[in-house]
Amino acid sequence: MMNREASPVAQVLGPYYRGIFQEAIDAVKRLIKGDLSREDHRRIVVISAWCHCHLRQYDLAETMAKLGLPNDEAKECLQLISALVRKDEGKLLACAERSPWSVSIQTELVVAARAEKSKIGRANVLRAAESVQADDGILGAHLVLNIGRYLMDKKEHMEDLVLAASFIKWAIAQYRLHDAPAIHIASAYSLLSLAVEEAHGKDAARKVAEKAKWLLADEARRWPRDAALVNLARQAEARYRELASS
Repeated sequence: MMNREASPVAQVLGPYYRGIFQEAIDAVKRLIKGDLSREDHRRIVVISAWCHCHLRQYDLAETMAKLGLPNDEAKECLQLISALVRKDEGKLLACAERSPWSVSIQTELVVAARAEKSKIGRANVLRAAESVQADDGILGAHLVLNIGRYLMDKKEHMEDLVLAASFIKWAIAQYRLHDAPAIHIASAYSLLSLAVEEAHGKDAARKVAEKAKWLLADEARRWPRDAALVNLARQAEARYRELASS
């Protein structure tokens, strides 16, 4: 049987749900030069808008979202852009309430809540986890990881660290399930080691940090010219040695 090429929307959603936003944007640029139905054209430009939004390219995001009107997701994207550009937490909360199943919007809410002076409540952050669905891929894992970060940033009791560790482990499981790049998994392990150290001590944290060390060392060997990756590998090695020598 002949393999049929994936639909235009599927070609864009693939990299989008893996969090490879520039690849999704490039796919849209290529696809809109071809023969598309009006519906497919609207859908892929809206996905492009969300990609630009994730990359903090708000002017481009707004332009692409307007091209996708009257698509409901285009309207959601424009509302989110308005809230983010104005740093308006009230509007951001309203966006999250209108779109409780949007992982992208809920992630932006949690990221904003991590700010020191944010007034976004803990209940709103924890409720964001309910938006994660099985097909959200790596984006869902990013949201869960950010909830873990929030609980570490705003911890009030030791139980917050235990809960944070649970969310981070959930994120790691999702990253592995969806075959995420090793750097995402390793970074999550590095974060987990910090939560575990504070909650359970250095010996427990060392075992977690070791996983991050090996994952990043392997990636750095594969991509020796990636300066940022090599630096992360060195940091992971230093973190492991610090814990091992304590």
